[in-house]
Amino acid sequence: MRHNIRHATALLSTGHAMVDFYANFLPILLPLLVLKFGLSLTMCGVLVMVASVTTNMLQPIFGYLMDKRNFSPLLPYIVPAAAAPMCMVGFAGHIALLFLLVAVTGAATAAEGRGNGMMSYFIAGGNAGMAFVPLVLVAFLEKLSLHALPLLILPAALVGVLFARSGLCSVTSLPEQQTAEHAPLARVLFARATITLNLAMGLRCWTHGAFGTFLPLLLVGSGAD
Repeated sequence: MRHNIRHATALLSTGHAMVDFYANFLPILLPLLVLKFGLSLTMCGVLVMVASVTTNMLQPIFGYLMDKRNFSPLLPYIVPAAAAPMCMVGFAGHIALLFLLVAVTGAATAAEGRGNGMMSYFIAGGNAGMAFVPLVLVAFLEKLSLHALPLLILPAALVGVLFARSGLCSVTSLPEQQTAEHAPLARVLFARATITLNLAMGLRCWTHGAFGTFLPLLLVGSGAD
């Protein structure tokens, strides 16, 4: 049983790493997308906002739904759903399709399950995924091109297969102890404590997100390679 728990935790951590890996492609791809679509800095900001809103603002809604419905059967599809749209941005023929692909990746990231038990390993997996994005993606784009990004869907598909074969889909995502009455979603989202926490997190991420997103554009605009 202990072996199964460790195996499941390792797989969930890997899935978390992969989802956050693909979700953090956008800052590195922005200089290439600026050239391809002729994006202004304002439109770059709007694109990043779309990614941020779909990734973060949908999480409370998915969390609320997960308390009412079993989402475990979706585990094999979440990582490929995060990977495929972001890896297809090089083939987007119109800016509207680009925004749609980024939004779908954000929604898939938001739908990623937030487990408990051995949470530190789960979180560490996500942090590792974010940390390795610049190293892997920059090296990939230096050797290949934007149109070769679909090759990076393959690791996500492999993780999806591992989830499908792991037996985790049969483990319910519903809380073990459910209250007879659920608080309305609006009450949860607009509670004073929720708003205060979100404001604090938003201010913290504002600087962090802006720096990581627009620094590459600034360097490229200054003539950096």
